Amino acid sequence: MRARAWCVVVLAILGISCGPRRQPATATPDRREVLATALDVDPQDVYVRIVDVGPGLCAVIRAPGDHFMVYETGHWQGQHCIATVRELVTTDTIDLLVLSHSDADHLGDAARILEENTVRLTLLAGEPRDTVSWKNVIAALATEVTQGGSVHNLQSVALTPGRTIPLGEAGGLPPGIRCGLE
Repeated sequence: MRARAWCVVVLAILGISCGPRRQPATATPDRREVLATALDVDPQDVYVRIVDVGPGLCAVIRAPGDHFMVYETGHWQGQHCIATVRELVTTDTIDLLVLSHSDADHLGDAARILEENTVRLTLLAGEPRDTVSWKNVIAALATEVTQGGSVHNLQSVALTPGRTIPLGEAGGLPPGIRCGLE
């Protein structure tokens, strides 16, 4: 149940569905219904903090076994996301950093987070920009790669349906539950 709960929480934040797929009786071949499962989650297992960063977004997630994910990194003029990462990330490693697009209000603390932590995998999306925020993030990602981190630029690396990204002890799912991109 714990891994399934973690999957539902993280994928809900990412806007990705988790759960069994069913074809409605009246469905056309290209229409599907995706079901999400509501679960009771023990706060000791999963912790999600949505950070008030003003414009933009930042979410810091702790998975079982002290594994961490950061989704977006806040506004370029604030330091609320990095402050929350410093408070909540109890190791020097972030398993997954997701940057959904290249607007500066979603990249604000990314360079600092990358500089202060080992980030195992970064999912990067969005068109390249000619902004200071974008250039700082790209430079920090280049450094992270030289230190063993991975970057999947979704402009060139496709995430295929069914692909999973395990995060520590949240990697295994009960039989019959498939988690991934729908």
